Amino acid sequence: MPAGSLRIDVRMTVRTDDGALIYVSYNGIVSVTRENFERMAKGAVLTSADMYFIIAPTFETAHEKYAWLNHIQAIGKVAAVKGGEGGFVTYDLFVAR
Repeated sequence: MPAGSLRIDVRMTVRTDDGALIYVSYNGIVSVTRENFERMAKGAVLTSADMYFIIAPTFETAHEKYAWLNHIQAIGKVAAVKGGEGGFVTYDLFVAR
């Protein structure tokens, strides 16, 4: 997007450690300076102090134990993100009430 912001669109199926399948989809906005983006691309770990990175996940599952997820809207913000080899993204998630 203009001015360097990114829109994300994620869709995945997660298998829990007890075998349940949960479909997760979310969109969001990422705004990061060019300098911090380049640091991340080189392997630096960025946090919410380094960027604006907010998501709005929803969940779908037929598994009885996790059925409560079908009835919530979550909001999340990045906790840490690393690009390149061994890259990852972690979030702090909250239920909107």
